[in-house]
Amino acid sequence: MVVLISSRSNASRHVAKELNQADRRNIPIYPLRVEPVEPSTSLRYALGESQWLDAFDEPREPVLTRLVEAIVGALPEPPPTPPGGSEALSERLSRARGSRRRYAWIAAALLAIGAAAVLVGPKLSSRIAGPVYVSIPRGSFIMGCSPGDSECREDEVPGHTVTISRPFQIGRTEVTVNEYRRFCLQAGCTPPPPDLAGDLPVVDVTWEDADAYCRWAGGRLPTEAEWEYAARGGTTTARYGSLDDIAWYGRNAGRNYLDTGPWELNPANYETRLKENGNRPQPVGKKQANRFGLYDMLGNVWEWCSDWYDPAYYSRSPASDPVGPESGDRKVFRGGSCQNFPPNVRVSRRYPGVLPSGARRGADVGFRCVLPAQP
Repeated sequence: MVVLISSRSNASRHVAKELNQADRRNIPIYPLRVEPVEPSTSLRYALGESQWLDAFDEPREPVLTRLVEAIVGALPEPPPTPPGGSEALSERLSRARGSRRRYAWIAAALLAIGAAAVLVGPKLSSRIAGPVYVSIPRGSFIMGCSPGDSECREDEVPGHTVTISRPFQIGRTEVTVNEYRRFCLQAGCTPPPPDLAGDLPVVDVTWEDADAYCRWAGGRLPTEAEWEYAARGGTTTARYGSLDDIAWYGRNAGRNYLDTGPWELNPANYETRLKENGNRPQPVGKKQANRFGLYDMLGNVWEWCSDWYDPAYYSRSPASDPVGPESGDRKVFRGGSCQNFPPNVRVSRRYPGVLPSGARRGADVGFRCVLPAQP
């Protein structure tokens, strides 16, 4: 018996009943976790010491292969061909052995389809083992320099009212290494190095790379307005919480916590200290989320937006659904990163990349995508 562990199966009395019956009948149980949740108390009792496979944060193929091997091991083994047996008998036994593996792969495929259905909820949507998207309502906000923020730059002013007239969905976290690997398997691009942990945000991607992924996922990169509206989460301050609680940045993203104040104005010394301290991107979703339930909107890695960069754009930006200038020579990324000191880790901070064909990459530049709102 194979059981999919998810928030829905945890709440299902039927699943608990079937598991307990299988346990009483000594039927082998193979748990497959399709969401990052622990089994409920009722399921854990029936599972006992069973070890589950995780199918929510790694490519499906290795997981299904291991599941197939487990199922094959549980199926009855056809008897060996007796000495002097006929060729017809040998052929039938050989077919029986092949059938065991075919049946196991059919079961695994059906489980993959079932897992995809389990992972779709009313507020959060997801491909199987893919990114989760959060629904963002329509609304208005002050875009640009936050009231009382003394660290704003010229390209962040004037602060101005912007209306997002249509709801949308945005990635709950930055696109991860594992999620980008799946894209590369289908699109034929160069995947991240195999030694990188799958829950890290993918980096070293150009704007074109990020745009291609989002289109493949059925969406696009966010506009600057959508990104900032989502990042603020209904707040009006420069950050949506205490920086150490919500973000990985220059002071806390390495081996030791750094007091950057005395040397952050010296770029050469600053970069040296960060390198010596081992500052680097961290696994997504480990810090405090904003009010929309979004993680790492500040810090960890910069995030590409769809807009061309124009430092004076705010002086003529439309009041509703701005999409940026019609042309330019640089794209924008937002949010700050694990390499930045506090003034760069603010919701209104804008940073110009380079023309996509210039292949601007960075060890601290990633992205997340937006999708149309669910019906």
